[in-house]
Amino acid sequence: MKMFSKLALLLLIAGFVSYNIPAFAQQTGLSGVVTDAQGGGIPGAKVTVKEAGGASFVATTNARGVYVVPSVAAADYTITATAPGFATVEKKLLLLVGQLATVDIPRPPP
Repeated sequence: MKMFSKLALLLLIAGFVSYNIPAFAQQTGLSGVVTDAQGGGIPGAKVTVKEAGGASFVATTNARGVYVVPSVAAADYTITATAPGFATVEKKLLLLVGQLATVDIPRPPP
């Protein structure tokens, strides 16, 4: 009976692990730098990543203009960057399964 319990537990764990693997495989991520016309990073810029017909994710750039949006699903996205004193910039992106994309956003003056 003890052997049967161990076998049942092992099969349950194996089924749970194999069931959840596809969900993790669909994850991607993106990061980049929002820069001004001279190539300097823009701190505090708002970067919105919107999935076509779905969720939105918002990140704020750090002191060097770097933003990170981890763990998003593979899909088509529109990336919009806004900052006071700069024109709004929009980019389109297709993120593939497992892709960790770098999307730098140069900002022209308004």
